[in-house]
Amino acid sequence: STQRTWGLFHMSKILITGISGFLGSQTLMRCLQSGYAVRGTVRDMKNTETLKFLNQLGENKKKIELMEMRLEDSKSIERAIQGCDSILHIASPLPSPFMKSADIENLSVSSIRDVLESSTRNNIKHVVITGSAMGIGVFSGKVQGNITENEISPRWSEEGYQKGKMLAEQYAWEYYKGQKASNSFGLTYIHPGVIYGPSLLSAGRGTTEQIVSMLTKKLVYFHFCLPIVDVRDVALAHIRALEKPEARGSRYLCVGGHLYLDEFPSILNKELGQYDYKCKTQSKMFAQVIGLFNRNVKKQLEIEKMSYEYKNDKIKKDLGIEFIPPEKAIIDCAHSLISNGAIPTTKKYLIKLPSQQIFLKKKKKKKK
Repeated sequence: STQRTWGLFHMSKILITGISGFLGSQTLMRCLQSGYAVRGTVRDMKNTETLKFLNQLGENKKKIELMEMRLEDSKSIERAIQGCDSILHIASPLPSPFMKSADIENLSVSSIRDVLESSTRNNIKHVVITGSAMGIGVFSGKVQGNITENEISPRWSEEGYQKGKMLAEQYAWEYYKGQKASNSFGLTYIHPGVIYGPSLLSAGRGTTEQIVSMLTKKLVYFHFCLPIVDVRDVALAHIRALEKPEARGSRYLCVGGHLYLDEFPSILNKELGQYDYKCKTQSKMFAQVIGLFNRNVKKQLEIEKMSYEYKNDKIKKDLGIEFIPPEKAIIDCAHSLISNGAIPTTKKYLIKLPSQQIFLKKKKKKKK
């Protein structure tokens, strides 16, 4: 039988859902570096573009078992879970023009239900689920003072993605508490803030799209506070949650620090201005006019009045996370997006950075 210590598995197989995403890809890399056998899921195995990042993993690429899984397909979830010891469930329904808010919320809950029920049937030892800090406090109604894991989100929040996350977590804890002792698994929720840091992907996705837009478009920078965390810390937190006994039955806020959105341009310009990159700004008055007709812009203008701080004492104590500073997360995110081609490369950037000089030489040889 597979030898185990409490929480830390030897030669165990971890299922990571959503490995082609920003967080999923980093978590995959960290798991492989830690010596775990990994089964990773993607929505569409035929979409080779989303799997190009695997080439950056070198020999570790051979250690990955890929499987197709769709959140709306309970049978594909069952197949993905069979034969695994533990689960890092990162995949989540994302908003799209083709889905109503109610559809996202229903899928969020039903997919969590399918994962947990299948975990029981397949004797899974531990399930770690990715939540969202933005659903605890900011978009849930509490906008002042300190926010901790003890904050109980109200029954309803922002429609769609945030509300779906909240309802799914509510269901997960009810299911967890109702388990039979003879056939139970550990459950941990990781609630990251707004995630930045280096991307393995060749296109901006999720929050990394914001960095792409900042360096390529003219934007309005609102003065509201963001709870920020580096993707490397979030990936590590997921793995530590499997390895630490105290994580069983716990929820954690995973936030490295706070920055105001209108601080981003100065951070990026200071780092990248020497390479002819510059964040362009749009008038706040422009946003106020748009806010009369656009609900999302109006909401961002309202958030400017908020004052809060997410506390990370618990995750530091239990999981031993020493957070990367928010400024470094933003800068490293920008550099990775330039290196991966998501942001156009300037001549000065190619000349100044050795790794980019090598890339340039390869490109020239290929053209010849």
